[in-house]
Amino acid sequence: MKPATPIESKAYWEHHIQQLNVSGLSRKQYCAKHGVIYDRFPYWIKKLSLPASTIKPSSQQTLVAVKVLPKTFTTNTPLCTLHFQNATVLHIYSTDALDLLLTRMS
Repeated sequence: MKPATPIESKAYWEHHIQQLNVSGLSRKQYCAKHGVIYDRFPYWIKKLSLPASTIKPSSQQTLVAVKVLPKTFTTNTPLCTLHFQNATVLHIYSTDALDLLLTRMS
């Protein structure tokens, strides 16, 4: 087996993972600043069995509660208006309703 190149050595990645942890930079910022291959970090973090908290300083880790609401439109302009022969007019305001109508028509 050939010896590991510097960018594939355990010591190289231990050093950069530790430096990333204390730098306060995002992984992308750190890699750009230090010429490190961004896509190799996940492999080496897993290989070295380092906890995920070493990826970013704990001061940057925050969980925020998010409430997901259905799509709403603040405009009174319909996406589509259909005029039927019996003088009925159908205004469609949401993409979900439009998708449903197009599915039923095909």
